Amino acid sequence: MKKIIVGTPVKLSHVLIGMIVVVLLSLFLTGFGYQAWWLFLIVLILGVFVTLPTCFNPYWQISSENITIINYDINDVIKLMQLLGLHKKSKQVINLSDVKKAAVVYRKNVRLSPIDFNPDYLNLI
Repeated sequence: MKKIIVGTPVKLSHVLIGMIVVVLLSLFLTGFGYQAWWLFLIVLILGVFVTLPTCFNPYWQISSENITIINYDINDVIKLMQLLGLHKKSKQVINLSDVKKAAVVYRKNVRLSPIDFNPDYLNLI
């Protein structure tokens, strides 16, 4: 049986492209050098450590033998290090032979704003 992936696995190329976009956006917001260098660093740090980790979420890999759940840390600095491969990700492996009962719960995300792009909730119980 082929692996089924629920969610989007993180690729280093996606993280690097995200960092390049954050750097270019930081340069644009600070006028490509017309503002003070410390202002560029503040915008860059906020972009890298606040917005970039929120773009990547945990995911599952389901195979014929087990379910592997890959989670990231809540702390944005550690999550960024995990995305770059500098820190180990939390990996939980559940053998299917150990599972007696399972349910997948889908919960719709209530969107209060037209710019809320957060996904709906899909939990394995």
